[in-house]
Amino acid sequence: MRDVSANCLGLRARVVERVVSSIFDRQLRPLGLRNTQVTVLTAIAKAEFATPRALGQALDLEKSTVSRTLDRMIERGWVETVEVEDARSYGVRLTSAGEETLLEAYPAWRTAQREVEALLGASLGSGLHDIAGRLNPGLLKDTP
Repeated sequence: MRDVSANCLGLRARVVERVVSSIFDRQLRPLGLRNTQVTVLTAIAKAEFATPRALGQALDLEKSTVSRTLDRMIERGWVETVEVEDARSYGVRLTSAGEETLLEAYPAWRTAQREVEALLGASLGSGLHDIAGRLNPGLLKDTP
């Protein structure tokens, strides 16, 4: 059991994820945002239109996370639903309020990004970027 506590990569990855997420959330909190919301808003803005399923796949998020996040953003008027051919689904796009929110969030996001880069260092930050790209080659590249 000492091997697990001393060497578990799963635990260490979780620690890094929690620390990095908390930095972004702390910077975005004054705007009433969380990092996941900024990520989803960015993906929708990049695509101009997306379905929840496509967002989940592109961002590697669970269906429940996408659904919960979109529901909150729709309630806040940042995202609107759009009918699609498949009656079992729907599409989403940013509203003007969503676009404005995303623009307002950018300075806080940039501050968090710099803080994380300083914490991780250039080589580890670059390595993390590369690893994520290898594990999920489509991550944000071809957002739906």
